[in-house]
Amino acid sequence: NVTKATGALTYAWSPNLALNDVVSATVVASPLTTTAYTVVVTDSKACKDTATANVTVTLPPSLTVMNDTMLCSTVASLGLTANASNYASISWTGGKGSFNNSAILNPTYNFVGADVTKGEAVLVVTARPIVNYCFSVSKTVKVKIESIAVVDAGANREVCADVNSLPLLGTSTTGLATWSIGLGSGSFVSNASVLTNSYAPSASDAVSGTVKLFLQSNAGTVCPFVRDSVRFTFVPLATHVPQNYFEFCNYDKNELTLNAGPAVNYMWSTGKNTESINITEEGNYEVTKYNRIGCPTLDTIKVSDDCGPRFFLPDAFTPGSSDEDNLMKIFGRNFINLELVVFNRWGEVVYYTTDRNKPWDGKYKGEYVESGLYPYKVSYEGKNAKYKGPYSSRGSVMVYPVNK
Repeated sequence: NVTKATGALTYAWSPNLALNDVVSATVVASPLTTTAYTVVVTDSKACKDTATANVTVTLPPSLTVMNDTMLCSTVASLGLTANASNYASISWTGGKGSFNNSAILNPTYNFVGADVTKGEAVLVVTARPIVNYCFSVSKTVKVKIESIAVVDAGANREVCADVNSLPLLGTSTTGLATWSIGLGSGSFVSNASVLTNSYAPSASDAVSGTVKLFLQSNAGTVCPFVRDSVRFTFVPLATHVPQNYFEFCNYDKNELTLNAGPAVNYMWSTGKNTESINITEEGNYEVTKYNRIGCPTLDTIKVSDDCGPRFFLPDAFTPGSSDEDNLMKIFGRNFINLELVVFNRWGEVVYYTTDRNKPWDGKYKGEYVESGLYPYKVSYEGKNAKYKGPYSSRGSVMVYPVNK
């Protein structure tokens, strides 16, 4: 503050406190507190006079704030701390969120998503002076925001009871997480810290019916670890067929019913998609049964021939006829080691064969035999070991006159 006196020969200022000079007409006073200065002036005739100048001192605002800090993104709000003196008003600004009261020293700041996205909130507090010729004072509080990890162990799933590997497609926003077993006795195929992993269930896992796995993130600087879980439920397979072996003979055009047992869907090797099918022939019949989530159970039902041999010869035939009965054909099935001998009335062998596909055409030595009754003898064995035999029989066949 500049203090000035005029019209004298000498000047004497007091007190000598924060003055740049005490004998000049004009002095500069820089007191820290309000001070009254007195000047005694003397003219050329030694006349004196006294005057007083009051210098009023107003201190600028004083402001201190809390230290910068770091918070986890799960923290919704932060109580701010500031101390101030010599101020007229306080105001807080900054950040993307809001203050519960921006005009007090110690407000609460409420974070929003934009703060988390930015990774920080820079908050500024300003103390305004009591008088206009003093400057405002501002301080900054930087709040670093650490994003908490987001982990996903995947959706709960139902799996086939006979599965030998469970794919794991874990994700973590930090890229770091570790698998662990909550319920189960199997093992991870890769290191437990590999997010895209597989779990190999044990035999007891399928028996118990459930496996529960955890995926846990690493803890951050201020954020805690985060854990997610996935549950696998083992769905039992369809049971095997009630009976997988049959013996069957369909000489009389019988049908055999094959039953696959309970399931949701079926597919037979015959193309049928029903629980039961009717068959008329021996063979192996495959059926795939599916449970409610499509897990397959494959069974094979073996149907064995249970027929004994059947052998038939015609009672008569007409050699050379254009009709179907112009040969002595051999009929039947399930026989082997055939031996057929036909005789004439004198006991001569007029026809002999061991091949069922070579019927007698009624000729002997290249000529048709005379009409009449021809005795025969036949022997064979059963194709099925259960009916092996051997078997033999005698009979006669009527040869009608040659149709010339």
